[in-house]
Amino acid sequence: MAITIDGNGITTDTQEQIQASILARLQARFGGTLNTQITSLSGQFAAIVAEALALGQQATLALARSFDPAAAQGRLLDQRAALTGSTRKGATHSQVRGVLTASGPCVVADGTMFANVEFGGTWQTTGGPYNFAGADSQAATLVAAETGPVNAQAGNTWTPVTIIAGLSGFTNPVDDATLGRAEESDPEFRYRRAAELYVRGQGPLAAVAAVVGRVDGVVSCRVFHNPSESPKGTDPSRNLGIPWKAGNVVVETEPAVPGADLQQAIAEAAWSATGLGVELYGTSYSRTVVDSEGQSHTVPFDVVADVDVFLRVLITTSDADGPILPLVPVIMATMIRTKCLARANELRAAGRDFRALDYIGAITALITAGELAGVDTLDVKVSADDLTWLSVIPINLRQRADFDSGEFRCSINGAVIFP
Repeated sequence: MAITIDGNGITTDTQEQIQASILARLQARFGGTLNTQITSLSGQFAAIVAEALALGQQATLALARSFDPAAAQGRLLDQRAALTGSTRKGATHSQVRGVLTASGPCVVADGTMFANVEFGGTWQTTGGPYNFAGADSQAATLVAAETGPVNAQAGNTWTPVTIIAGLSGFTNPVDDATLGRAEESDPEFRYRRAAELYVRGQGPLAAVAAVVGRVDGVVSCRVFHNPSESPKGTDPSRNLGIPWKAGNVVVETEPAVPGADLQQAIAEAAWSATGLGVELYGTSYSRTVVDSEGQSHTVPFDVVADVDVFLRVLITTSDADGPILPLVPVIMATMIRTKCLARANELRAAGRDFRALDYIGAITALITAGELAGVDTLDVKVSADDLTWLSVIPINLRQRADFDSGEFRCSINGAVIFP
């Protein structure tokens, strides 16, 4: 019932093995006449001690495994990763831009709390203070009080939670919220740490991606190259057009349109990690980098571009349970829209095709769960222009499908709910 440490690592006993060993020792000590049934005093004693010893062994094993980044968890993983210069990405807050309105003179300080009427959740002002001399409105920004992807869609309204005389409310007539993110999970952190180990290298695609990916403001980075004598890619929808023997750095950034400082940082990182003689290719941005010899080099790269896409849902319902009430289609369509927007957020990634099948699955889950009753037929299609409806919209590796509430179409029993 001891921990074994040898060339195979650390081996522990199960609670049952420990309990059997304790009972065998007790029997040997008392001449084999001891009652060892689990209901007996000796049986209960052995079970209690075995449980405590097993927990101790498991704790020791967990501690030993925590020295391996592939097995460490939580803060122990943070400590292991810190030894190679990697830190976990923290959670961020959702933000939304809109209009703050007042009915009279007031000062709205940062941290003034609002509640989202449609989606719930508490938000607070930032970028202030906002000064009103009288009844007026002005552009403002709210951030969600909680971290992670707190949703808000264009056209939402917020009511003040913090009571300020003259303050009316907040609306976002144009923009959906820019969603925050949860703290990086252990599997995500392990994957990124492993990629960052390539930072010490130069030239391989993973090394270039790792170096550029460490730039503050870069969310993700992929690097492509063309070893052939023709532009890479045979599918026109995915043809990257990379010249022979050139490399292409493609990044996602926060904000989506990088400023001059972030552009320069990306270019310098890409240049530092690219091997000698490798030409870089890109069409989004181009910056000048000066090397250690004072020579200037033009470093182009690409930023993932959002492509507007549309989703259309056509539903017919059964009359088996009686005529459908007037408000029911609106409620159904709103539930479907919310579910589809959440699914789009889960799937949001560069190079991922916009597929009707992904949303058929999301809506079917509502039906299966009994949240959408009476659905007779379901037809889901996607479009790139809001005119031609297909099953799939191809998205190339420099693009990302951008689907929001304004691009959702829904009709129920022929009646248009969301045009």
